[in-house]
Amino acid sequence: MAQPDEQSQRLLSAFKQQANLSTGVSSLHPLDWERFDDFVIDAHTRGLRLTSEDVTEALVTLRVSKDAARNLGSHYHDGRALLKRYDKPRGERQ
Repeated sequence: MAQPDEQSQRLLSAFKQQANLSTGVSSLHPLDWERFDDFVIDAHTRGLRLTSEDVTEALVTLRVSKDAARNLGSHYHDGRALLKRYDKPRGERQ
């Protein structure tokens, strides 16, 4: 398993510190999602090889509940897949 580097860890920590995760991800504020998406975009832009499991584990280490961490890991996976598809030339997107 890969570990988030220092920059990624900072982004995840900032997200965790500011997000209200007391009721899981369903009550996250749009700005919380924006902070998490900043992490996803940063990981993609810098070509980090973090899996959704890596992100889930990093969030659990930051004391995010396992359920919320799994949901965020899934969001990370979907975001990376979308960005990867976006990066493909238009003709290859079919």
